[in-house]
Amino acid sequence: MMAELTEKEVKPITAETDGTCWPSVRRIAEDLKLSRRTVQRALADLERHGFLERTHRRRPNGSLTSSLYRIK
Repeated sequence: MMAELTEKEVKPITAETDGTCWPSVRRIAEDLKLSRRTVQRALADLERHGFLERTHRRRPNGSLTSSLYRIK
């Protein structure tokens, strides 16, 4: 089942004018008052259905940091 997010919920997350952002799953969950697992499933659904492009990012030391998201 695809997650439903309203424009009111998505706009604050996509702060950049080009539709990109890099919030953590924890930050999205806190902002939307959802569980982290629900956010993870929603992001996966949005990516699978072609609404979202996710790029994994790494810190200079090689550890993972928040992903870069771009709304299509």
